[in-house]
Amino acid sequence: MKLFADAQSCPPQPERRRLLLAAGITLGALTFSGSLVRRVFADTTPQSAAFLNLSQLLTGRKQLDAGIAQRFFSALGAQDNNFADTVMQIAGEAQTNSLHSVDELATALDQNKPELAKTLHSIIGAWYTGVVGEGANAVVITYADALMFDPVKDATAPPSYCHAAPLYWSAKPPLV
Repeated sequence: MKLFADAQSCPPQPERRRLLLAAGITLGALTFSGSLVRRVFADTTPQSAAFLNLSQLLTGRKQLDAGIAQRFFSALGAQDNNFADTVMQIAGEAQTNSLHSVDELATALDQNKPELAKTLHSIIGAWYTGVVGEGANAVVITYADALMFDPVKDATAPPSYCHAAPLYWSAKPPLV
């Protein structure tokens, strides 16, 4: 009893191979585009949009990664049940008082609304360190994309990340 046909009895079938290849590519494209659509439209609540806008004001960055922002928003919200409302209050304070810099907003909140100032500082700390919370409750959201590494990105990678050959840091950094 033969379980497998001989190579001579099964001629090559290029049409079948093309069909399988096309089906694989189509399936991959549908999977990718579906996850992309879910990622773009997932959890775009007014509060998370306000959080991203507020984060841009607090960090002084015009562009922040929306995916990382969503993860910060979720993690900060998990540690504070009123976080979404607090974000809306801070954004409202900035808009009502025409405060267009983080220094103005932080000073106003430190003086008049210390409970909101605490949240403001935790948002800034999260973006710069990549971590939400402290001690045993700390959650790492990002490491390599933490804003504290931005000032030296042109010359070196974050500690423990090696993007070049060993001892690459021993050469003088390029002059831009």
